[in-house]
Amino acid sequence: SDIGGDKVLQKKWTTFLKAQLVCSQPGRFPFNVIHHAFALPRRDGRTDFYAVFTSQWQAGRADSAAVCVYSQEAVEQVFEGKYKELSKDGSRWTVYSGAVLSPRPGSVSAAHP
Repeated sequence: SDIGGDKVLQKKWTTFLKAQLVCSQPGRFPFNVIHHAFALPRRDGRTDFYAVFTSQWQAGRADSAAVCVYSQEAVEQVFEGKYKELSKDGSRWTVYSGAVLSPRPGSVSAAHP
């Protein structure tokens, strides 16, 4: 039932959540540039998400691509975890230390009649 904010609130708050897709191997630069993603339904009714990445630090190298898979369960679990917020002081992401709102941001709530 969240209708969002007025124009005066743009770039100040949002009604959606986002998560970083981590695709890496120990000891190597992370693959952080996503090129393509697709959803593959499973027999159990859930979905796996596949994504093709390259690394901004290994551009042009023959071994600079990776495919990572994320289960629907893993994606849902991320959104139940701790929030991060963009620090205005240093433009860095930090763990949010305030109280968790109820209902949680990004959750679906029943519409009011």
